[in-house]
Formats: sequence, C-alpha cells, structure tokens
Amino acid sequence: MVELVVPILVNASVIALVALAFHVVIRATGGIADFSVGQYVIIAGLTSATTAQLGLPLVLAAFLGLLAACFVGLVNELVVIRRLVAASASGSMLVPVVATVSLLWIWEQLARLVFGDFPIRGPALIDGTFAFRDLAIPRHSIVVIALALVGLFSIQMWLARTKTGRALRAIGDNRMAAELLGFRVERTRALAFVVAGALAGVAGIIASPLAGFRPLGGAYYTLNGFVALFLGGATRPAGAFVGALLLEALKIVMSRYVGSGYQDYVVFAIALLIFSVRPQGLLPPPAARRA
Repeated sequence: MVELVVPILVNASVIALVALAFHVVIRATGGIADFSVGQYVIIAGLTSATTAQLGLPLVLAAFLGLLAACFVGLVNELVVIRRLVAASASGSMLVPVVATVSLLWIWEQLARLVFGDFPIRGPALIDGTFAFRDLAIPRHSIVVIALALVGLFSIQMWLARTKTGRALRAIGDNRMAAELLGFRVERTRALAFVVAGALAGVAGIIASPLAGFRPLGGAYYTLNGFVALFLGGATRPAGAFVGALLLEALKIVMSRYVGSGYQDYVVFAIALLIFSVRPQGLLPPPAARRA
C-alpha cells in the first residue's frame, strides 16, 4: 500500500487543479459549471509538449501552454457564456451550462486539427528521482504535488483576502446587487475564466509528462474534476483537494486490487452517491459572516 501513496497524491494534485478551475467559475457566475474545463487541460498539455519537442526552452513551452489555456477560457466567456447569460431573461443557468458541453466538443475537434490524433507526451519539468526508504520517487512528481498546493493556497488567499477576489464572490452571490454597487461584473467574470484556464493549464502542463495526451481526452478531466469538487464540497477551495484525494485513492486502490476497468464505474457511483446523499460535499459550507 505504501507504494500507492505517491501515485494517489500525484493524480489527486492534477485533478484538484481542475476542480479548482470549476470552483472559480462556479463562484464567479453564481452556478455555471464550465464543462469544457477538461479541454483546457488537454490544450495546455499538447501545446507545451509540442513546442518543447520543436526545441523551445521548457519554460517558454510551459508558458505557451498556459497562455493557450487562458485564451480558450477567455474566448468561452466573451464569445459564448456572456452572450447566453445576457440573452437569458429568466437568469437560468441551464443554457450556458449546456453550451459548455458543446464547447468541449468544439475545442476537441479543433485540437485534433492542430495536433493530430496521436498521443503526445511532454518532457518532465525536473528529471531524476528522489530516494525515500525503498521508494524511488520521480522529482517531477514532487513538483506536481507542490504546484497543486501552491495553487490551492493562492486561490484561497485570492478569494478571501484580495479586493478582486471579494468582488468575484460578491458578483457570484448576487450579480444585480453587485452591479448597483459599482462592481465591474463583466470584467471580473472574464478574469475568473482566465484564472480557471490558468489552473487547468498548469494541470495540463504537469500531467502531460505522466502520460501521452490525445486531443479527445478532455472529458476525462472534466468528469473527474467535477466529481472531485462536489465530493469535497463545492463552496470551499479546499474541497477540491479533499475530493480529489479521496476520489483518486478509491480509483487507484480499486485498480490495484480489482482491475483498472472499474475506475469509471467508481467515478459514476461516487457522483450518484454525492448528489443523492450529501450534495453539499464532505466539507460544510463556510458559515455566513455576521454584519
């Protein structure tokens, strides 16, 4: 069992970043889940891996991958989500949410045109291994876990302590009241999608060296990130990490002792259990502040 700890932490770190991307968008929009987030991961990973193979420095390749994911998130918000929200007289979130599923497919097909159908694997951010007792831990795995923790801490502090983060939460809670108070709603929501793109982009850059990326792999990250967030608790950034850790632990243990073919069933079973028994997730919502 000890040898499973590192794979669980590494996989959970990647999924936690995707879940954080979901959290930021849901928090800023008051309930819109961007189901194309998983494709941000793929586009960032493919971009960084391809440009690195072309001979660009690893740092520049990673930056281009991050930029690509942020661009996709911004385009989604400006071109599709913003227009659909404005056109919805009742303020329903259903149409924008369904549209993000279509966006997932659109970006998948565009990625196929650009990168082809063959898997592309990126270079490790740091080569070599780290010896711990009888285990040889890849240094890249340590970087993956560290970046996920940095991402979690950064989003937590940004939402709780900064003026922009507090504005984002206020807009998500009540858009009309935020507009009356003079908040720049459109700009703040656009920023939320860019931040979500950055989080998912980091996930793609650190995950592409772990396994070859295909253009049609976005649905995997979308599903796992969404389930992880609601398993841990969608109202807290920490819920993303807690949910991802538990989800990946169950999947990897199941794969080890039962068979990898049952992993998807585990994800769907957990999703069904969450929404029927404890829709608020494992972590309770934060207590409302008193005036």
